[in-house]
Amino acid sequence: MSQLYEPDLSLGFLFTVLLTLFLFLNAFQQTGKPTLLIVFSAIGIWMLLQALIAGTGFYRNFVSLFPRMFLAVIPAVLTVIYFGVVRNKLNHFHLRKLTFIHLVRIPVELLLLSLFYDKEIPVEMTFEGRNFDIVAGLSAIIFSHRWFYDSKTGLKFLFIWNCVGLTLLFNIVITAILSLPTPFQVFGQAQPNLAVTYFPFVWLPAVVVPVVLFAHIISIRKILTEIKTEIST
Repeated sequence: MSQLYEPDLSLGFLFTVLLTLFLFLNAFQQTGKPTLLIVFSAIGIWMLLQALIAGTGFYRNFVSLFPRMFLAVIPAVLTVIYFGVVRNKLNHFHLRKLTFIHLVRIPVELLLLSLFYDKEIPVEMTFEGRNFDIVAGLSAIIFSHRWFYDSKTGLKFLFIWNCVGLTLLFNIVITAILSLPTPFQVFGQAQPNLAVTYFPFVWLPAVVVPVVLFAHIISIRKILTEIKTEIST
């Protein structure tokens, strides 16, 4: 596999990343321009840094027990958890716009299937294996209906859907980690997960996954807050 491997796949993935950032931007609009500028400046720097690191081949060294790919994921995930859970101050998001973000899971799953056919990831990382994340993407079309945001019953269904979607996300992330050619590899012994170690696919774990995680965390928190408010009034 080479940098910008398979032009069609790379362009398709770059479109997916742009779609992710657009939907994220759309959800962030109500937070105010200063916050928006800071967030997207940080994301831009992070994306550039990951592209440069992946370009050096750093992530393709699997000799050490600690997978270097974790360095592309952990900082972003910890940031999401910090701002989404610990600080608990991001209350300006619209639930419906957060739900729209999950539409990106459809092209992501199609991309993963193509990468499997090109022998760059194992079948377990696709919906032909043990990855059912496409269900969250397809069902996001249904759960973007106004009814789920305008009624107490709808909010409860939306809460359950977000919990299920979060579980599906954890499933594919864990599967992807266990598919890396490391000492604790479980899946894809003959066809390991190598695609994410290359540019531009490194942006999948470094950018797309954290954005999807963020959308789930903020949505769950907002739903619980709104249900609690309704009960107390």
